[in-house]
Amino acid sequence: MALITDPDNLLDARAGQDSNTNIFIDTANRTIKIRNNVASGSANKGPELSNDGVTHQALYSFLKEQWKDDPQLKTLIAYPFPLIAITPEQFEWRYGWTPADDSSRSLIRTGGWREFDITNTKQIKEYIGTISLGNIQGEPTEENAATVNQHKAYYGFFDATTKAPITPAVGARAREYDYAGEVNQAVQTYQDSDGDGTPFFDYRDKILRLFIRSKPFNKLQVEKSTAWTFDQTDTVDIGIEAGATLPYNTQRFPLVEGQDLKISVTDSAIEAAQNENEKYASKTGPSIEYLATSEKSNTFGYAEDLLEGPYPFGIKINAQDGTGSGSLTNQELYSWTQYSLRQDSDIELATGDDKIGKLADELLVFVGDTLTTKLATNLDQSGTKTGVAITNINANDINLTQLRSDSDALRSFPFSTNVEITFSQDIVDDSSTAKAFAYYDHTRSYDVGGEIATSIVLSDVGTANADATQDSVNIKLNGTVSFTPLNTGAGTINVNGLNPAVDADAYFRIHKNSGTGANHNLIMKVTKISDSSTFAAITIDDDAAPENETLNTTNDAIRTHPINSPGALLLDSAAATSENNADEAVNPTLAAANLSGNTFSFSYAFDNNSQKDRVNKVGTGDADNVAVVIRALGLKSGTWAEATSTLTRVNTNSISLVSPVERNYSNP
Repeated sequence: MALITDPDNLLDARAGQDSNTNIFIDTANRTIKIRNNVASGSANKGPELSNDGVTHQALYSFLKEQWKDDPQLKTLIAYPFPLIAITPEQFEWRYGWTPADDSSRSLIRTGGWREFDITNTKQIKEYIGTISLGNIQGEPTEENAATVNQHKAYYGFFDATTKAPITPAVGARAREYDYAGEVNQAVQTYQDSDGDGTPFFDYRDKILRLFIRSKPFNKLQVEKSTAWTFDQTDTVDIGIEAGATLPYNTQRFPLVEGQDLKISVTDSAIEAAQNENEKYASKTGPSIEYLATSEKSNTFGYAEDLLEGPYPFGIKINAQDGTGSGSLTNQELYSWTQYSLRQDSDIELATGDDKIGKLADELLVFVGDTLTTKLATNLDQSGTKTGVAITNINANDINLTQLRSDSDALRSFPFSTNVEITFSQDIVDDSSTAKAFAYYDHTRSYDVGGEIATSIVLSDVGTANADATQDSVNIKLNGTVSFTPLNTGAGTINVNGLNPAVDADAYFRIHKNSGTGANHNLIMKVTKISDSSTFAAITIDDDAAPENETLNTTNDAIRTHPINSPGALLLDSAAATSENNADEAVNPTLAAANLSGNTFSFSYAFDNNSQKDRVNKVGTGDADNVAVVIRALGLKSGTWAEATSTLTRVNTNSISLVSPVERNYSNP
């Protein structure tokens, strides 16, 4: 069947012979019966009307024809006409005429209306027509229920000021539509049964909100592994101001569902693990808390606060695993949260006003593989929309989590990568006598074409005055220097740059982007700074003598704190709340307690780590990559070994270090 839009597809029964026709005009009671006569299965019933219903305009047009021609000999013209048509989608039932019952009303499509008493002076009922725009699986007739999931949208009314769901005079706060699939049905907003002007209920100054939140993993074979996205929309979204009187015409609401690839846990699995000490335990597992006063992110126990934080949030979702074994993954937390938002009960563990899951705003959404939070109505803050934070985030998901703060801006955590160094068995066999060290190859590269505009000029090469085994050189940075590698002590000071007064900060490496001349990767020490672009230096040994040369190829550079110099710098782990903590330098013993199998792991912060003059260069190609040198030394079974690598902005960087077998160590 299909929605009836043509009055020729309607048929009234004879007077006093209400039968199985799809319309029955009852003049004695002034009612119009609209019947799903497909469901009756009776013969000789004429045109069929199913749960697809009939448009109010088609019904109005049919009644006009009946009043004019009186085909069923009911002398209809002796009675006042039932309807006033204001528009094709807005009507008034007059002179005491009404639909025969709520079953009849539920079959009226694309229409809103009012119902009056017989004198036309007292309004009895009012309805707003609601139509959804967007795909929702299902059909009003459910004729394909064997192969198509039959999803039903639902609605609720909300206070325009507090944004709290209202408790209706009758029925549940969340009321399901009568039919599956896309919505086209009227919702009652007013009732004054006795017409005394004191309504039994009046929701016309409320916010009407529509929801679609379908249960995942339906039993249908063809859809058994499918979950669906949530959606919600309300009268404010479509331009009706909160507190304004809801109209009695037809309103269209964007409401759509799609496949949700991020639901990973079934409802039954969640429900089975809600007992004490299980993953989704109601007291020790994940929870949702609406805060009466927003709190700052630096109080949430994060190892590192959000970038440029702290920021305020009014709602918190705790991702803790109820077994005490850690935290839920982002997909587990999302699955549990979506499950909670389909419950017709209070979803907040804390005391206070009920937060009915089905009527609460959405809290989370995946954007690609990144879990992001949403602004959501906070009833404990007078209905204000506040940001949502996640606490106890799974360490593997930090880089794939963004939190929307109270100001409606997405906030990210400092990007950290998990560094996994796997050692060969020979050095691991040395156990606690073996040590490893994670160094920067250099902390920062001051490049030609970057901070140094045109060239690096080496001149006046000669023997160093202080030590004849070393060579000296004068160096000039040509062109505009946007940021000098020198700590000049005046003007714009690079406080972490090259500094002859601090031995660990005095060393640098000349890097030639091409060629293999004497100046390629030559390590030097600054001895005197003349100004922000001119300084003197000496080599740290006499293995290679510098040459008078101009380095003007893009990415020719001065690299600071180089490996193989007293300025070499150990990487700092991101484990500490405060970055650049010397106690967090990565130089573990290779004892079993520090390893997982043969692998040592630590976290390195790309965004918050500013050791010495290292800076974050996000968005400049691979400039943010970190060149590292891993060195390890055993005694009895593993000898000295080195591995070089580059840490990139990915969740895990893996490095392998193979140590030759030690055959000559002896300490009798």
